[in-house]
Amino acid sequence: MKANEILLKWSQTFNERLKDGFSGFPHVNTPVPALLKVRIVSMPCWELFDEQDQEYQDTVLCSNYRQVLRIYVEKAATKNTGHDKYAHMSVLMPSYGLSGKAADVEKKLEFTPEYVAAKVWASWMDRGRILPMAGDTADVGFSTWVSHLGRRAGAH
Repeated sequence: MKANEILLKWSQTFNERLKDGFSGFPHVNTPVPALLKVRIVSMPCWELFDEQDQEYQDTVLCSNYRQVLRIYVEKAATKNTGHDKYAHMSVLMPSYGLSGKAADVEKKLEFTPEYVAAKVWASWMDRGRILPMAGDTADVGFSTWVSHLGRRAGAH
């Protein structure tokens, strides 16, 4: 899936820019988040998946990891069809009824790999990054990031 490649590239670029932002600070051991990891799971039949034992389901969906953001992407749905049982959010078709070349319709409906990747990236960034230091809370915006900046840069 091309959206996967786009997300991985954005993650790498984000981390490089973050490292560059700290390059002028002396003696700074900059904590840079790990690269975004993307895993694509195809689930053509929910009923068969639900028949599997819980351990298998948790392994497939990475349910036991709180830093995993599960996103359901479905081109054949325009509303919640039960996918919220498996994912934290969804990227669905906004509507149907357009005629034309598939690429043109997907672009008009914002369902190209670039749009899907942008929606996933925005959800990940809005959610906040999980921080590696014990007792920290997730970054949820500029004010949270700045409140931890001194400790991260070794100022304390």
